[in-house]
Amino acid sequence: MKRLLMVIGVFFLLTPFVWAEGQFIQKVVDGQTLKTLNGEYVRLIGIDVPPEKAAEAAEFVRSLVSGSVVALEYDVEKTDADGNILAYVWFKFEPRYSNDQVIFPNDFDVHYVVDSEGEGDFFVLLNTTVVKAGYGRPLEALPNEKYAKLIKKLYEERPIETVKVEIESHAKADLSLEIPLQ
Repeated sequence: MKRLLMVIGVFFLLTPFVWAEGQFIQKVVDGQTLKTLNGEYVRLIGIDVPPEKAAEAAEFVRSLVSGSVVALEYDVEKTDADGNILAYVWFKFEPRYSNDQVIFPNDFDVHYVVDSEGEGDFFVLLNTTVVKAGYGRPLEALPNEKYAKLIKKLYEERPIETVKVEIESHAKADLSLEIPLQ
């Protein structure tokens, strides 16, 4: 296990993985917007949370990052037209251990990041986690597209139960919607 962690750590040392800054999350506004301690709003790049999932998504995000320090990773554009910070948000994750093995929830894409002193921490990308959990969908955010393919891939790989519920909720909302059967 130690060897695997070392390989993962070396991989990320060789990967251009630059943290722009750490921010304390004071409040989760909704499933795609966070408020920092200094009063700035951070909008998750590349995802959209539909209004019908906003409350559930906010609660999910709150359970992951509320009251914690996150790392903001920027892309080409750092702010939107409203002055919100645009970022990929990485939160620190404390894994569980069992019989010298690290255990992570299946819904997380976990990365092991090693600092300059050789110490490592586990981080999870919030943007992809919201999509993978079924609360968000891809949103084209040109020119910010560093993780666009990954977000789209995770959205397409959602569990069939999630897709079925979405189709049913759309059909109820718009009775004129026709769903082709295959």
